[in-house]
Amino acid sequence: MNENVQAKKRPAQRLRLSPVWLIPLGAALIGAWLLFQNVTSRGPTVTLRLNNAEGLEKGKTSVKVLNLDVGTVKDLYLSDEVDGVVAEISMQPSMEELLVEDSEFWVVKPRVGRQGISGLGRMALT
Repeated sequence: MNENVQAKKRPAQRLRLSPVWLIPLGAALIGAWLLFQNVTSRGPTVTLRLNNAEGLEKGKTSVKVLNLDVGTVKDLYLSDEVDGVVAEISMQPSMEELLVEDSEFWVVKPRVGRQGISGLGRMALT
């Protein structure tokens, strides 16, 4: 019983990437790109303390400079001492140079005149 047993060599298996995996890989790359664009396109956030929130609406009230929209009220909430309101304003990225230590904001009150109603839901910046 002298049999020569030879081990069969298996061919080396190569790692094959199925083309189906390109779909989730592409989706992940697109998601990462969208997240990057969102983070880099955000402007500065300004936090203001106000006596009250009269005329301000979260997500609707715009901030204007020379009648041009430059930001939006992102959030409104009571201050820690409950003696006023805190407004968080999301500004456009190009307005960062306009924001200095002594920047002034104020709420423009609605006015009725011969030309119609003006100043509804906005803040001004100088």
